[in-house]
Amino acid sequence: IIIALKTDTFVRSTDMPPEMNFYHAGWKTVVMNVSDLVAKGIPPKYFLISLSVPGNYTVENVMHVMQGVKDACNEYNIKFLGGDTSEADDLVLSGFTVGILQDKRNLISRRGIHVGDILAVTGNFGYTASALRILLDKVEVPKKLANIFKKTLFEPKARLKEGLALAETYAVSACIDSSDGLLASLNELLRVNPVGFLIERLPYSKEVEEFSKISNIPLEDLVLNGGEEYELVLTIKPNKLDDAIKAIKKVGGNLIV
Repeated sequence: IIIALKTDTFVRSTDMPPEMNFYHAGWKTVVMNVSDLVAKGIPPKYFLISLSVPGNYTVENVMHVMQGVKDACNEYNIKFLGGDTSEADDLVLSGFTVGILQDKRNLISRRGIHVGDILAVTGNFGYTASALRILLDKVEVPKKLANIFKKTLFEPKARLKEGLALAETYAVSACIDSSDGLLASLNELLRVNPVGFLIERLPYSKEVEEFSKISNIPLEDLVLNGGEEYELVLTIKPNKLDDAIKAIKKVGGNLIV
């Protein structure tokens, strides 16, 4: 049995863009923590939070934060154990997650890539970068398009089912979550593995392509330099690619090579 501990912090002044509310802050704090465990193939089991709030916040503000935390814990079948509250100059949410892996053979590392392995991701990129350009730079786009991007930024999803399904296949040679952005995640994998990547196509949707054209922001910039996406970036053993694709499809996900 492997017991894994993970902590991550959300700070209002740096992590809370315009239009994001207190519920989103609570939700995202859980996802931030869950995503890193999932990238290791480890199921998250327990969650605690240290909540620091300014003195002028209302009880309603705090309750909205906690509702986001509890709903996210329910989403990923995590038991919420409580935590601590304190006063601070800014809203600070420090989450702490305990993951338990019953079979150490299912553990996925960031190291282990071999020449010939196949690079893949669990979703398209560019949504959060587009949302931030809309919110911070006031780029104007159709409301329907803006709402798609904002939802991805405000209520991100950790790829729990996909990560655990992949761990069962033994097909993955290395994996990392993409919370720092796709390019940063690839560079981190390169840092700990003696290989290079040949990328033949970028993972993006027609919505991101449309936003690129409207905003005149290069598609490569939106896809590679975003962050806060929480997709899994992984390498797959060539003879196990079919197993990985089937495992992801079985849990309702999508693997993009």
